[in-house]
Amino acid sequence: MSHYIGSNPADVNAGFIKRYFYGLRRNEDGELFLVRVDQLAGGDANSITINDLGISEENFLDFEEGIDYLDGIDENKNVVYPNLRYPQLRWDGRSLTYYVEPSTGHFVQAVSEKVTFENNISSPAYGEGTDEEVIIPGNTGGPGTGFNFFTMTVGVDTVGGQASGVFYVNGIERPELSITKGRTYVFDQSASSNASYNVSHHPLMFSTVYDGEHAVNGDHYNTGVIYKLDGVQVTMAQYVSGFVAATTRRVELALESTAPDTLYYWCHFHTGQGNKINISAGSGY
Repeated sequence: MSHYIGSNPADVNAGFIKRYFYGLRRNEDGELFLVRVDQLAGGDANSITINDLGISEENFLDFEEGIDYLDGIDENKNVVYPNLRYPQLRWDGRSLTYYVEPSTGHFVQAVSEKVTFENNISSPAYGEGTDEEVIIPGNTGGPGTGFNFFTMTVGVDTVGGQASGVFYVNGIERPELSITKGRTYVFDQSASSNASYNVSHHPLMFSTVYDGEHAVNGDHYNTGVIYKLDGVQVTMAQYVSGFVAATTRRVELALESTAPDTLYYWCHFHTGQGNKINISAGSGY
């Protein structure tokens, strides 16, 4: 499991993918840690060979005390990061994955299959790879059913100029999204702008119609949709009513084989904030 790949610099600069990629690195004591790689650094700085010893000072050590990131649970066995409860990649008999850090939006993607790679393999910077060989941050999952993480914020509408603003997804203004059946997607609204932009809050919803219930014959799409406040599953109505008071807010969308080819993300209170979601068939569908 030592093969990692960076993202194309154009995608990073365009904001589609975060600049920093998080991988695994072993220090001099033999312990594995997350390491942060600047994808715009280029050359050897953009590759990770996990089997080689890393410098301890370069490991990403900002773990919250008391949290077991291998299981996503705390010392009281409460599930803090549900995505880590899924089957994960293994190395030296230990489950390894990334995690979501709520205050920054940095994330790790869980992959649901065991994958084994030849020892001492490291990808070249911006090299090619297949889903079976690499983990790519952003919207693309690895093999099997994994979590894909979207950081939601609300900001200035640079196109229509509406005062209520629009959704930004991973820093991109109101983008059209493309996702795949058979995977679960997390839309994280923990950023403060979701609860306060233009002195209003902006709970995220899904629909088969643009703008959802704001439109004629609009609806809520709730199949495979889970709402969570502060890590606790709630109803849609509770998500809306408890939105502002919560510290963490997220909507999970698990796409089944029967999911439509098109959905729309939208704001419960305001029109024109969301956009189209294109849904393609996953493997086996």
